[in-house]
Amino acid sequence: MDLRENSQYIQKVVEVISSVLEVDVTIVDHELVRIAATGEYIDRIGENIAGSSAFSKTMNEKEYIIIDDTSKNRQCTACKYYGICNEYALMCFPIIYKENCIGVIGLIAFSERQRNIIENKKQYLISFINNMSDLIILKAIQKDTSNRLTLLTKQLQAIINSCENGIILVNSNGVILKYNTSAKEKIGLTEDDINNVNIETLLPAINAREILKQGLNIRNREFIYKKNKKCIRGIYNAELVGDEGETKGLVIIFKFIKEIIEAYNVVTNDLSTIGFKDILGESPSIVETKKIALKASQSSSTILITGESGTGKDLFARAIHSNSDRRNNPFIAVNCAAIPENLLESELFGYENGAFTGAKRGGKIGKFELANTGTIFLDEIGDLKLNLQAKLLRVIQEREVERIGGNSPIPLDIRIIAATNKNLEKKVANGEFREDLYYRLNVIPIYIEPLRNRVEDIEELSRFLLKKYALKLDKEVSGFTEEVMDIFRNYKWPGNVRELENIIEYSINMATENMITIKNLPEQFKSTKVQDQNFKIRTLKEIEKEEIEKAIKKYGMDKIGMKEITESLGVSRATIYRKIREYKIET
Repeated sequence: MDLRENSQYIQKVVEVISSVLEVDVTIVDHELVRIAATGEYIDRIGENIAGSSAFSKTMNEKEYIIIDDTSKNRQCTACKYYGICNEYALMCFPIIYKENCIGVIGLIAFSERQRNIIENKKQYLISFINNMSDLIILKAIQKDTSNRLTLLTKQLQAIINSCENGIILVNSNGVILKYNTSAKEKIGLTEDDINNVNIETLLPAINAREILKQGLNIRNREFIYKKNKKCIRGIYNAELVGDEGETKGLVIIFKFIKEIIEAYNVVTNDLSTIGFKDILGESPSIVETKKIALKASQSSSTILITGESGTGKDLFARAIHSNSDRRNNPFIAVNCAAIPENLLESELFGYENGAFTGAKRGGKIGKFELANTGTIFLDEIGDLKLNLQAKLLRVIQEREVERIGGNSPIPLDIRIIAATNKNLEKKVANGEFREDLYYRLNVIPIYIEPLRNRVEDIEELSRFLLKKYALKLDKEVSGFTEEVMDIFRNYKWPGNVRELENIIEYSINMATENMITIKNLPEQFKSTKVQDQNFKIRTLKEIEKEEIEKAIKKYGMDKIGMKEITESLGVSRATIYRKIREYKIET
């Protein structure tokens, strides 16, 4: 506790004491600095009193001292002013607060008359000064409490102002009493616009009086704020504020949906930084695919990525996003096959509060809204049911989405990348996929070759995955025997890179030496025999059959697909049908 903070008040106290007792008064704080005085010392306020003085002794011993005659008292002989002091007599009283001496009150006689007052009225003076000391302490406590409350208020205000959510306090009639900086900035109004204005004037959807009437806190309730002819959607909570059981008002905490989406994407977008450099492989097919994807990344057109499961379609989608001008905006991935059909619509498009039985209170933001200004990746699009295909087509055409149970379309600025391991042309022919949606998605087609057709990439991928899982599993495994690599090169890899990754993780777990050997591989690999240490020779029949199968898988067997097959293989349609029968190829 610092007496200096009450120096003006204490100066008035010493003047009262001096006029009542007819002696001069001085008060020092805990550092022996004079903070108030009368008489000869009034001009010496602010100076430090000598450490050898009676004031210092009183401070240290916490007991009052009375000196009747400064010229004869031996306590004065230690003072540096002894012999030249013009004080006749002195009384020093400690100011004690919580067992600490926070200052000293001094009664000083500068004349014989004042000395006689001190000498003859000691008991009265002691009682009077004790009362004055209590008065000073009480004032100091009040000041200290006031300072603490002021500091606490400032701290709370600083905390509230640092909150990104808008916070508004209203009274029982909905009139705004207090608000934080964020609320002012979000609403975009001046203090005159906000002070003493009813909350319903600014945010009509928030009926404070109705909420108070119901007497229930509100959670995640949606509202619309109209600004500059635009409708901005937000979510608010309302907390009842009461005193002694009586509700006095509301604290309203709100945030705009755009900010919620941005925060969500900061947390979930760490994987979207994958670039084309992270897609391994130098085989001609993968190099060409990366070139096409690189060009496509500079466009806003819809992309359809096709290829077998495990080829890395999601990596290409993320690399395209990371290389686009939307790279700093959301990347939202949706696996259409992993979400139950009855939930997929609400996941994609969102829903309004109370849209259906079991709907989350306050509604839900859909994936398309989350991806706004960025990229949405619809993986396994071939598994989408026909009723949802129609809704997706409308979103692509109109570039707006409407929540389930809603009646106000939400405009979208979005890039769509779809992917599938299904033959969409065949599904269109069978009536399982909408033809108009297919053409909307297939603006820029990108096909990823299966790993068995990219033998040149197997060793690079294997070494990368070995390093990754050796570090993850904390095992000292640094390579493969040549026999293992030969098996990898000749294996068909139906699961593609994903299967290769699983096999390598398994092998590292099983390894007991520095190198991966055949004994570390799963059982289906242990029985694999390599015909030659360098390469496996296949018959022309095997090669021909495989190439026809690849072409059928890529182009399909419809009229357009057959034309592509004959052109790519350089044979007639009759030859293709004859080979299919000869090799018993399933179509």
